[in-house]
Amino acid sequence: MESILGALAGRSSPAALRALRAVLDRGGYERTLVIPAYRSHERYPFQDLVVYWRFYVRRRSEAFLVAYDPTAFHGAFRRRYPEAWILYTLFYLILPVPEEELKTVMSGEELQLLAGDGFLCRHEASWRSLVTVSPFDGRYFICSTFYDPPSSHVFLGADSMILSLYMKRELKGRAFEEGLDLCTGSGIQAHTLGAFCRQVTGVDINPRAVGAAKSNALLNGREMTFLQSDLYGALEGRSFDVIASNPPYVMLPESLQDVRYAYGGEDYGLEIPLIILKGLDEHLRSPGVFFMVTFSPVVKGEDLLRRRLAELFSAKEYAVTYWITETFAPDRDVEFYAGHGLSAFHLCLVKIEKGRPFSLRARGPDIALRLCQWKLPFSRGGDNRRKKEVVARA
Repeated sequence: MESILGALAGRSSPAALRALRAVLDRGGYERTLVIPAYRSHERYPFQDLVVYWRFYVRRRSEAFLVAYDPTAFHGAFRRRYPEAWILYTLFYLILPVPEEELKTVMSGEELQLLAGDGFLCRHEASWRSLVTVSPFDGRYFICSTFYDPPSSHVFLGADSMILSLYMKRELKGRAFEEGLDLCTGSGIQAHTLGAFCRQVTGVDINPRAVGAAKSNALLNGREMTFLQSDLYGALEGRSFDVIASNPPYVMLPESLQDVRYAYGGEDYGLEIPLIILKGLDEHLRSPGVFFMVTFSPVVKGEDLLRRRLAELFSAKEYAVTYWITETFAPDRDVEFYAGHGLSAFHLCLVKIEKGRPFSLRARGPDIALRLCQWKLPFSRGGDNRRKKEVVARA
């Protein structure tokens, strides 16, 4: 564990980060974005058609991060981009790479720099990465590997990418003085805000997330401030023009509640998102804008987050846009969720504009996204009939 403290504690040397950046750029690591990141447990036929088409024309839609079988893309990518494939094996699949193979994508000096700084370690006659590196939007983000303990894991998921793209679209052409990335994790939203704000601050309760965010700022040549803080705890008296947050928001059984980057606390996982929303009165300037990606639990047919948004802001000057991007029924720990009356989750994007008359505008998935998420009857992910009933009730 000590060997990775440099990379995930913000103590990476500038020389090692420059070497890492040079290796990734030279090897075309960003091309790996055309490979679906996750395996879908259900058939999404139109989605897979889009993913295959974009793969072969060398493009990537950030809305489609899964495929029924991502390994089907590996052989074609390896033949087309052998150097990028080696880096993908090393930094994303976290598999050992023989030293002879590794030296085709980096010099001996670069290898020693990365090993000495805790990015790589010996594995018999091969080398293995101690960090995951995810490319996104022209940048690279250092995160934890799946070997790391869940209590201090630094994770970059599809929800972060969706939020980043949504913010870029909504903020296009605007400029602000100060931005805040709350629950910063790898720092991805701080980088997105950096395109629109003169100063950006990121905070996270996880010290390794703060360290990773600092390393990622150096890796991508950005100047930002990152602080360890329990939500607004270290920000007393401060306010911001734009706030973004991808907080922990998942309702989890007690045995999984040490997964801190996911567990959203009590109240069906809404405890942490609601604390963040309540803090907007003090920490969001007027006029100002707030963005969040989160789950909304559907309990007995009621969308809980939508109700809470109305309760919090109906008597104040906040214009709320609530966009449901996907609805799905739990396919793990089904008895646990059923015992709490929870039938489904909405994955949603929330945009709140302070200083405008109250409104609550709700949107469902776009038509293209609905088509891509239509499921074939032989789906493996559970009872589709039940899921359709849940969506109809929600």
